[in-house]
Amino acid sequence: MRIATFNPASALQITVTATATSLKDLIQTADASFTDAMFKGTNAVDFVEFQPVGNISISNESTPTATVGTIVYRATIMPVSGVDARKLKMIRIGTSNIKVNILRIGRIIEE
Repeated sequence: MRIATFNPASALQITVTATATSLKDLIQTADASFTDAMFKGTNAVDFVEFQPVGNISISNESTPTATVGTIVYRATIMPVSGVDARKLKMIRIGTSNIKVNILRIGRIIEE
């Protein structure tokens, strides 16, 4: 699979909190240079959560919780494709905010 990416010049790290928040909003909070227009057609993201303090839950269909969504365990590289970054939501599981590194984001151009 090839992905046309629009990665930032430096590593992008987002903070996942106790509030279910879209990936787009988390990225724009971390790096204001990402405009709304950049997210149009975005359907692929690779990220990794390295912190030893907890896990996160993600969902494209509903609001994620500790029991709803896909659990991403710490130190796991998670490729997600076919979902809109504007709709993919993330929430922390546990009491501490989670730092997540975005490795690549863009849109699939070839399967």
